[in-house]
Amino acid sequence: MSPLDAQDLQNTGLLSPPSPGGSSGGGSRRLHKRRLNRSSDEEHYNIPLDVPMQSPAGSHAFQEIPEFLISREALVHVGFSDHRAAFLWNEWSMYMAGMPQHDIDDLQVDFISFILNRLDQQVNTWSDTNSEWRSCLNSYGMSDEFQAAIMDPNFKYLRTSESCHYWTKDTVEMRFAGLQDIQRASRLREASLRQRSTQHGSSGAGPSHSRSGSAAERDDSSARGHRRNRTSSSIQRLGAPGVQLRTMGTASALAAANAPGCTMLFKGIDNARIHGLFSESGNLQDITVLQSSPPGDFSGNQSRYYFSPDYKVAEYYAAYAKRRNSVSAVCIVSLAIPNAALEQMQSTELVRIYWPSEEWKETVWLSRRRQLLPSRLAMVSQATVVIGTIAKRPDEAYHRIQSFNEITENYILKADRLNPSVQFVFHYRRGKDFLEQHAAQTMRVTPFVNSDLTAWLQANGSFL
Repeated sequence: MSPLDAQDLQNTGLLSPPSPGGSSGGGSRRLHKRRLNRSSDEEHYNIPLDVPMQSPAGSHAFQEIPEFLISREALVHVGFSDHRAAFLWNEWSMYMAGMPQHDIDDLQVDFISFILNRLDQQVNTWSDTNSEWRSCLNSYGMSDEFQAAIMDPNFKYLRTSESCHYWTKDTVEMRFAGLQDIQRASRLREASLRQRSTQHGSSGAGPSHSRSGSAAERDDSSARGHRRNRTSSSIQRLGAPGVQLRTMGTASALAAANAPGCTMLFKGIDNARIHGLFSESGNLQDITVLQSSPPGDFSGNQSRYYFSPDYKVAEYYAAYAKRRNSVSAVCIVSLAIPNAALEQMQSTELVRIYWPSEEWKETVWLSRRRQLLPSRLAMVSQATVVIGTIAKRPDEAYHRIQSFNEITENYILKADRLNPSVQFVFHYRRGKDFLEQHAAQTMRVTPFVNSDLTAWLQANGSFL
């Protein structure tokens, strides 16, 4: 938390003082859930801001977070057991003892890279057997809470589409990015406090006096909650340009979105990973944050942009992300591409390959093994857009088979458990240009909140 913001939040009962830290010198705080990140005020709008921290309702209204982003407590937050976190923190401390000084942002990059590198050195499994996954997660030193999130039976089908190492690394990375999002929201609020202090002068006005209204009004909890909603809440939303404000309804309303003459595409992702997608004015700024690193289904050595025309695919991934990281914001990115733009593309620009064709099997098999495609499949690697079936198994599974002819129906994703799911895959350069030209104005980010997760579980329980 930024110092001035922390002081203001403590003065208004929205943040606890730091608890005593351990050997890391860290500790933790309890922060009101509506102040976690730049879209949490909307997600938790039903939690009053004036809930006493020590009341029975306070256990639901406040979230424990680490005092410092680089600490043993942060390792516990991202999912490691107390014992494993202490071990990793000791390793990090020894590593840093021999390193030159860095600025704080560089340290954050070094810290998460150091931790993820430790996971790369461990065992792995992609078996359908739960006990093998539990054994793998235990070898990583993951906490019971983390394991319960990964192993939730409601998501077994999607979980087994990748390996234990993949989901563990993805979840740790996502949770750490969520902490960085909390930090960004705090910095944003602090900048606003400083601006208001400058505008109103510094004659006796500390951070907690920056709220408007008489003394009598400040004593009224209802008025106080309303003012906080007008100030810090609106500041947080301004820090999340492009995010659709939604106080009623569910993200599933996107499934019924109608864009006449256009093809709608969707992608489920956590908010922290799309930081910078939009400018402060709400315009598309950096679409590269939506890139997925290789290997992918249709490219083994280049990044690609992956979307699905099936809302259920994006919803499925968003739901699992929310289940694995309830603290952070999760969203569904949507965009509309004019059908005319797709219809005008040459056959070399837009390629379609589907299961069970040999072209699809060989492309996926080679790409997932990080091998170059042969000349007869060059149209796939060179196309601006490739439309095709989504593959399901982890990269390691493709390394284990000797030929693409061994790929069976078990290697394709069926989000509805019945029909093969389809994806639109855009080239890292030509596809980027195409998206910026034809979809920049229609791209939206819609929050996927806890109520959306609950609705998804209720609607899909019979399929699991």
